[in-house]
Amino acid sequence: MINNNKLQLDSSGGGGELQRYLMALPKAELHVHMEGSISPQMLLRLAEKNKLKLPFSSPQQCEKLYTYNSFQDFANILLLGVSCLRKVEDFYEVILDMGTGMAEHNIQYAEITWTPQFYLNRGYSLNDILCAMNEARRILAIRSGLEIRWIPDIVRSRPQPALAIAT
Repeated sequence: MINNNKLQLDSSGGGGELQRYLMALPKAELHVHMEGSISPQMLLRLAEKNKLKLPFSSPQQCEKLYTYNSFQDFANILLLGVSCLRKVEDFYEVILDMGTGMAEHNIQYAEITWTPQFYLNRGYSLNDILCAMNEARRILAIRSGLEIRWIPDIVRSRPQPALAIAT
């Protein structure tokens, strides 16, 4: 029960009230990597649409990959996400899906990191990608009030692409 700004579990030990309380709290997501945070369902949808083979065939199998024991485990999932983002509209779909999930958890502000260098040689411009991402951001702001900011992640070990992004 919530009483005098104190939260207590009810005597049955259930956490339903606590869960509702926590879900209702406004939140901010200050460090989320777009490519490493694509939902299993979205990865499967993108892979099917783009005719790609993934190392799993169900969301449940994929969810096991989201348990990281090392940085390499995280990098592997991130690169899997990169491989599924093949078309400009994929970026729109991913941001809309991520933002919808954030809004369901009452996240009101998010800073999403993405790595533009991964997409320089795919036949479309970074401006095309940003237009798609910005359209999804605009729709999310209208639907839920979610405010999203982009943080481009520049890979130091690849200086030539970094210069292309910076100019």
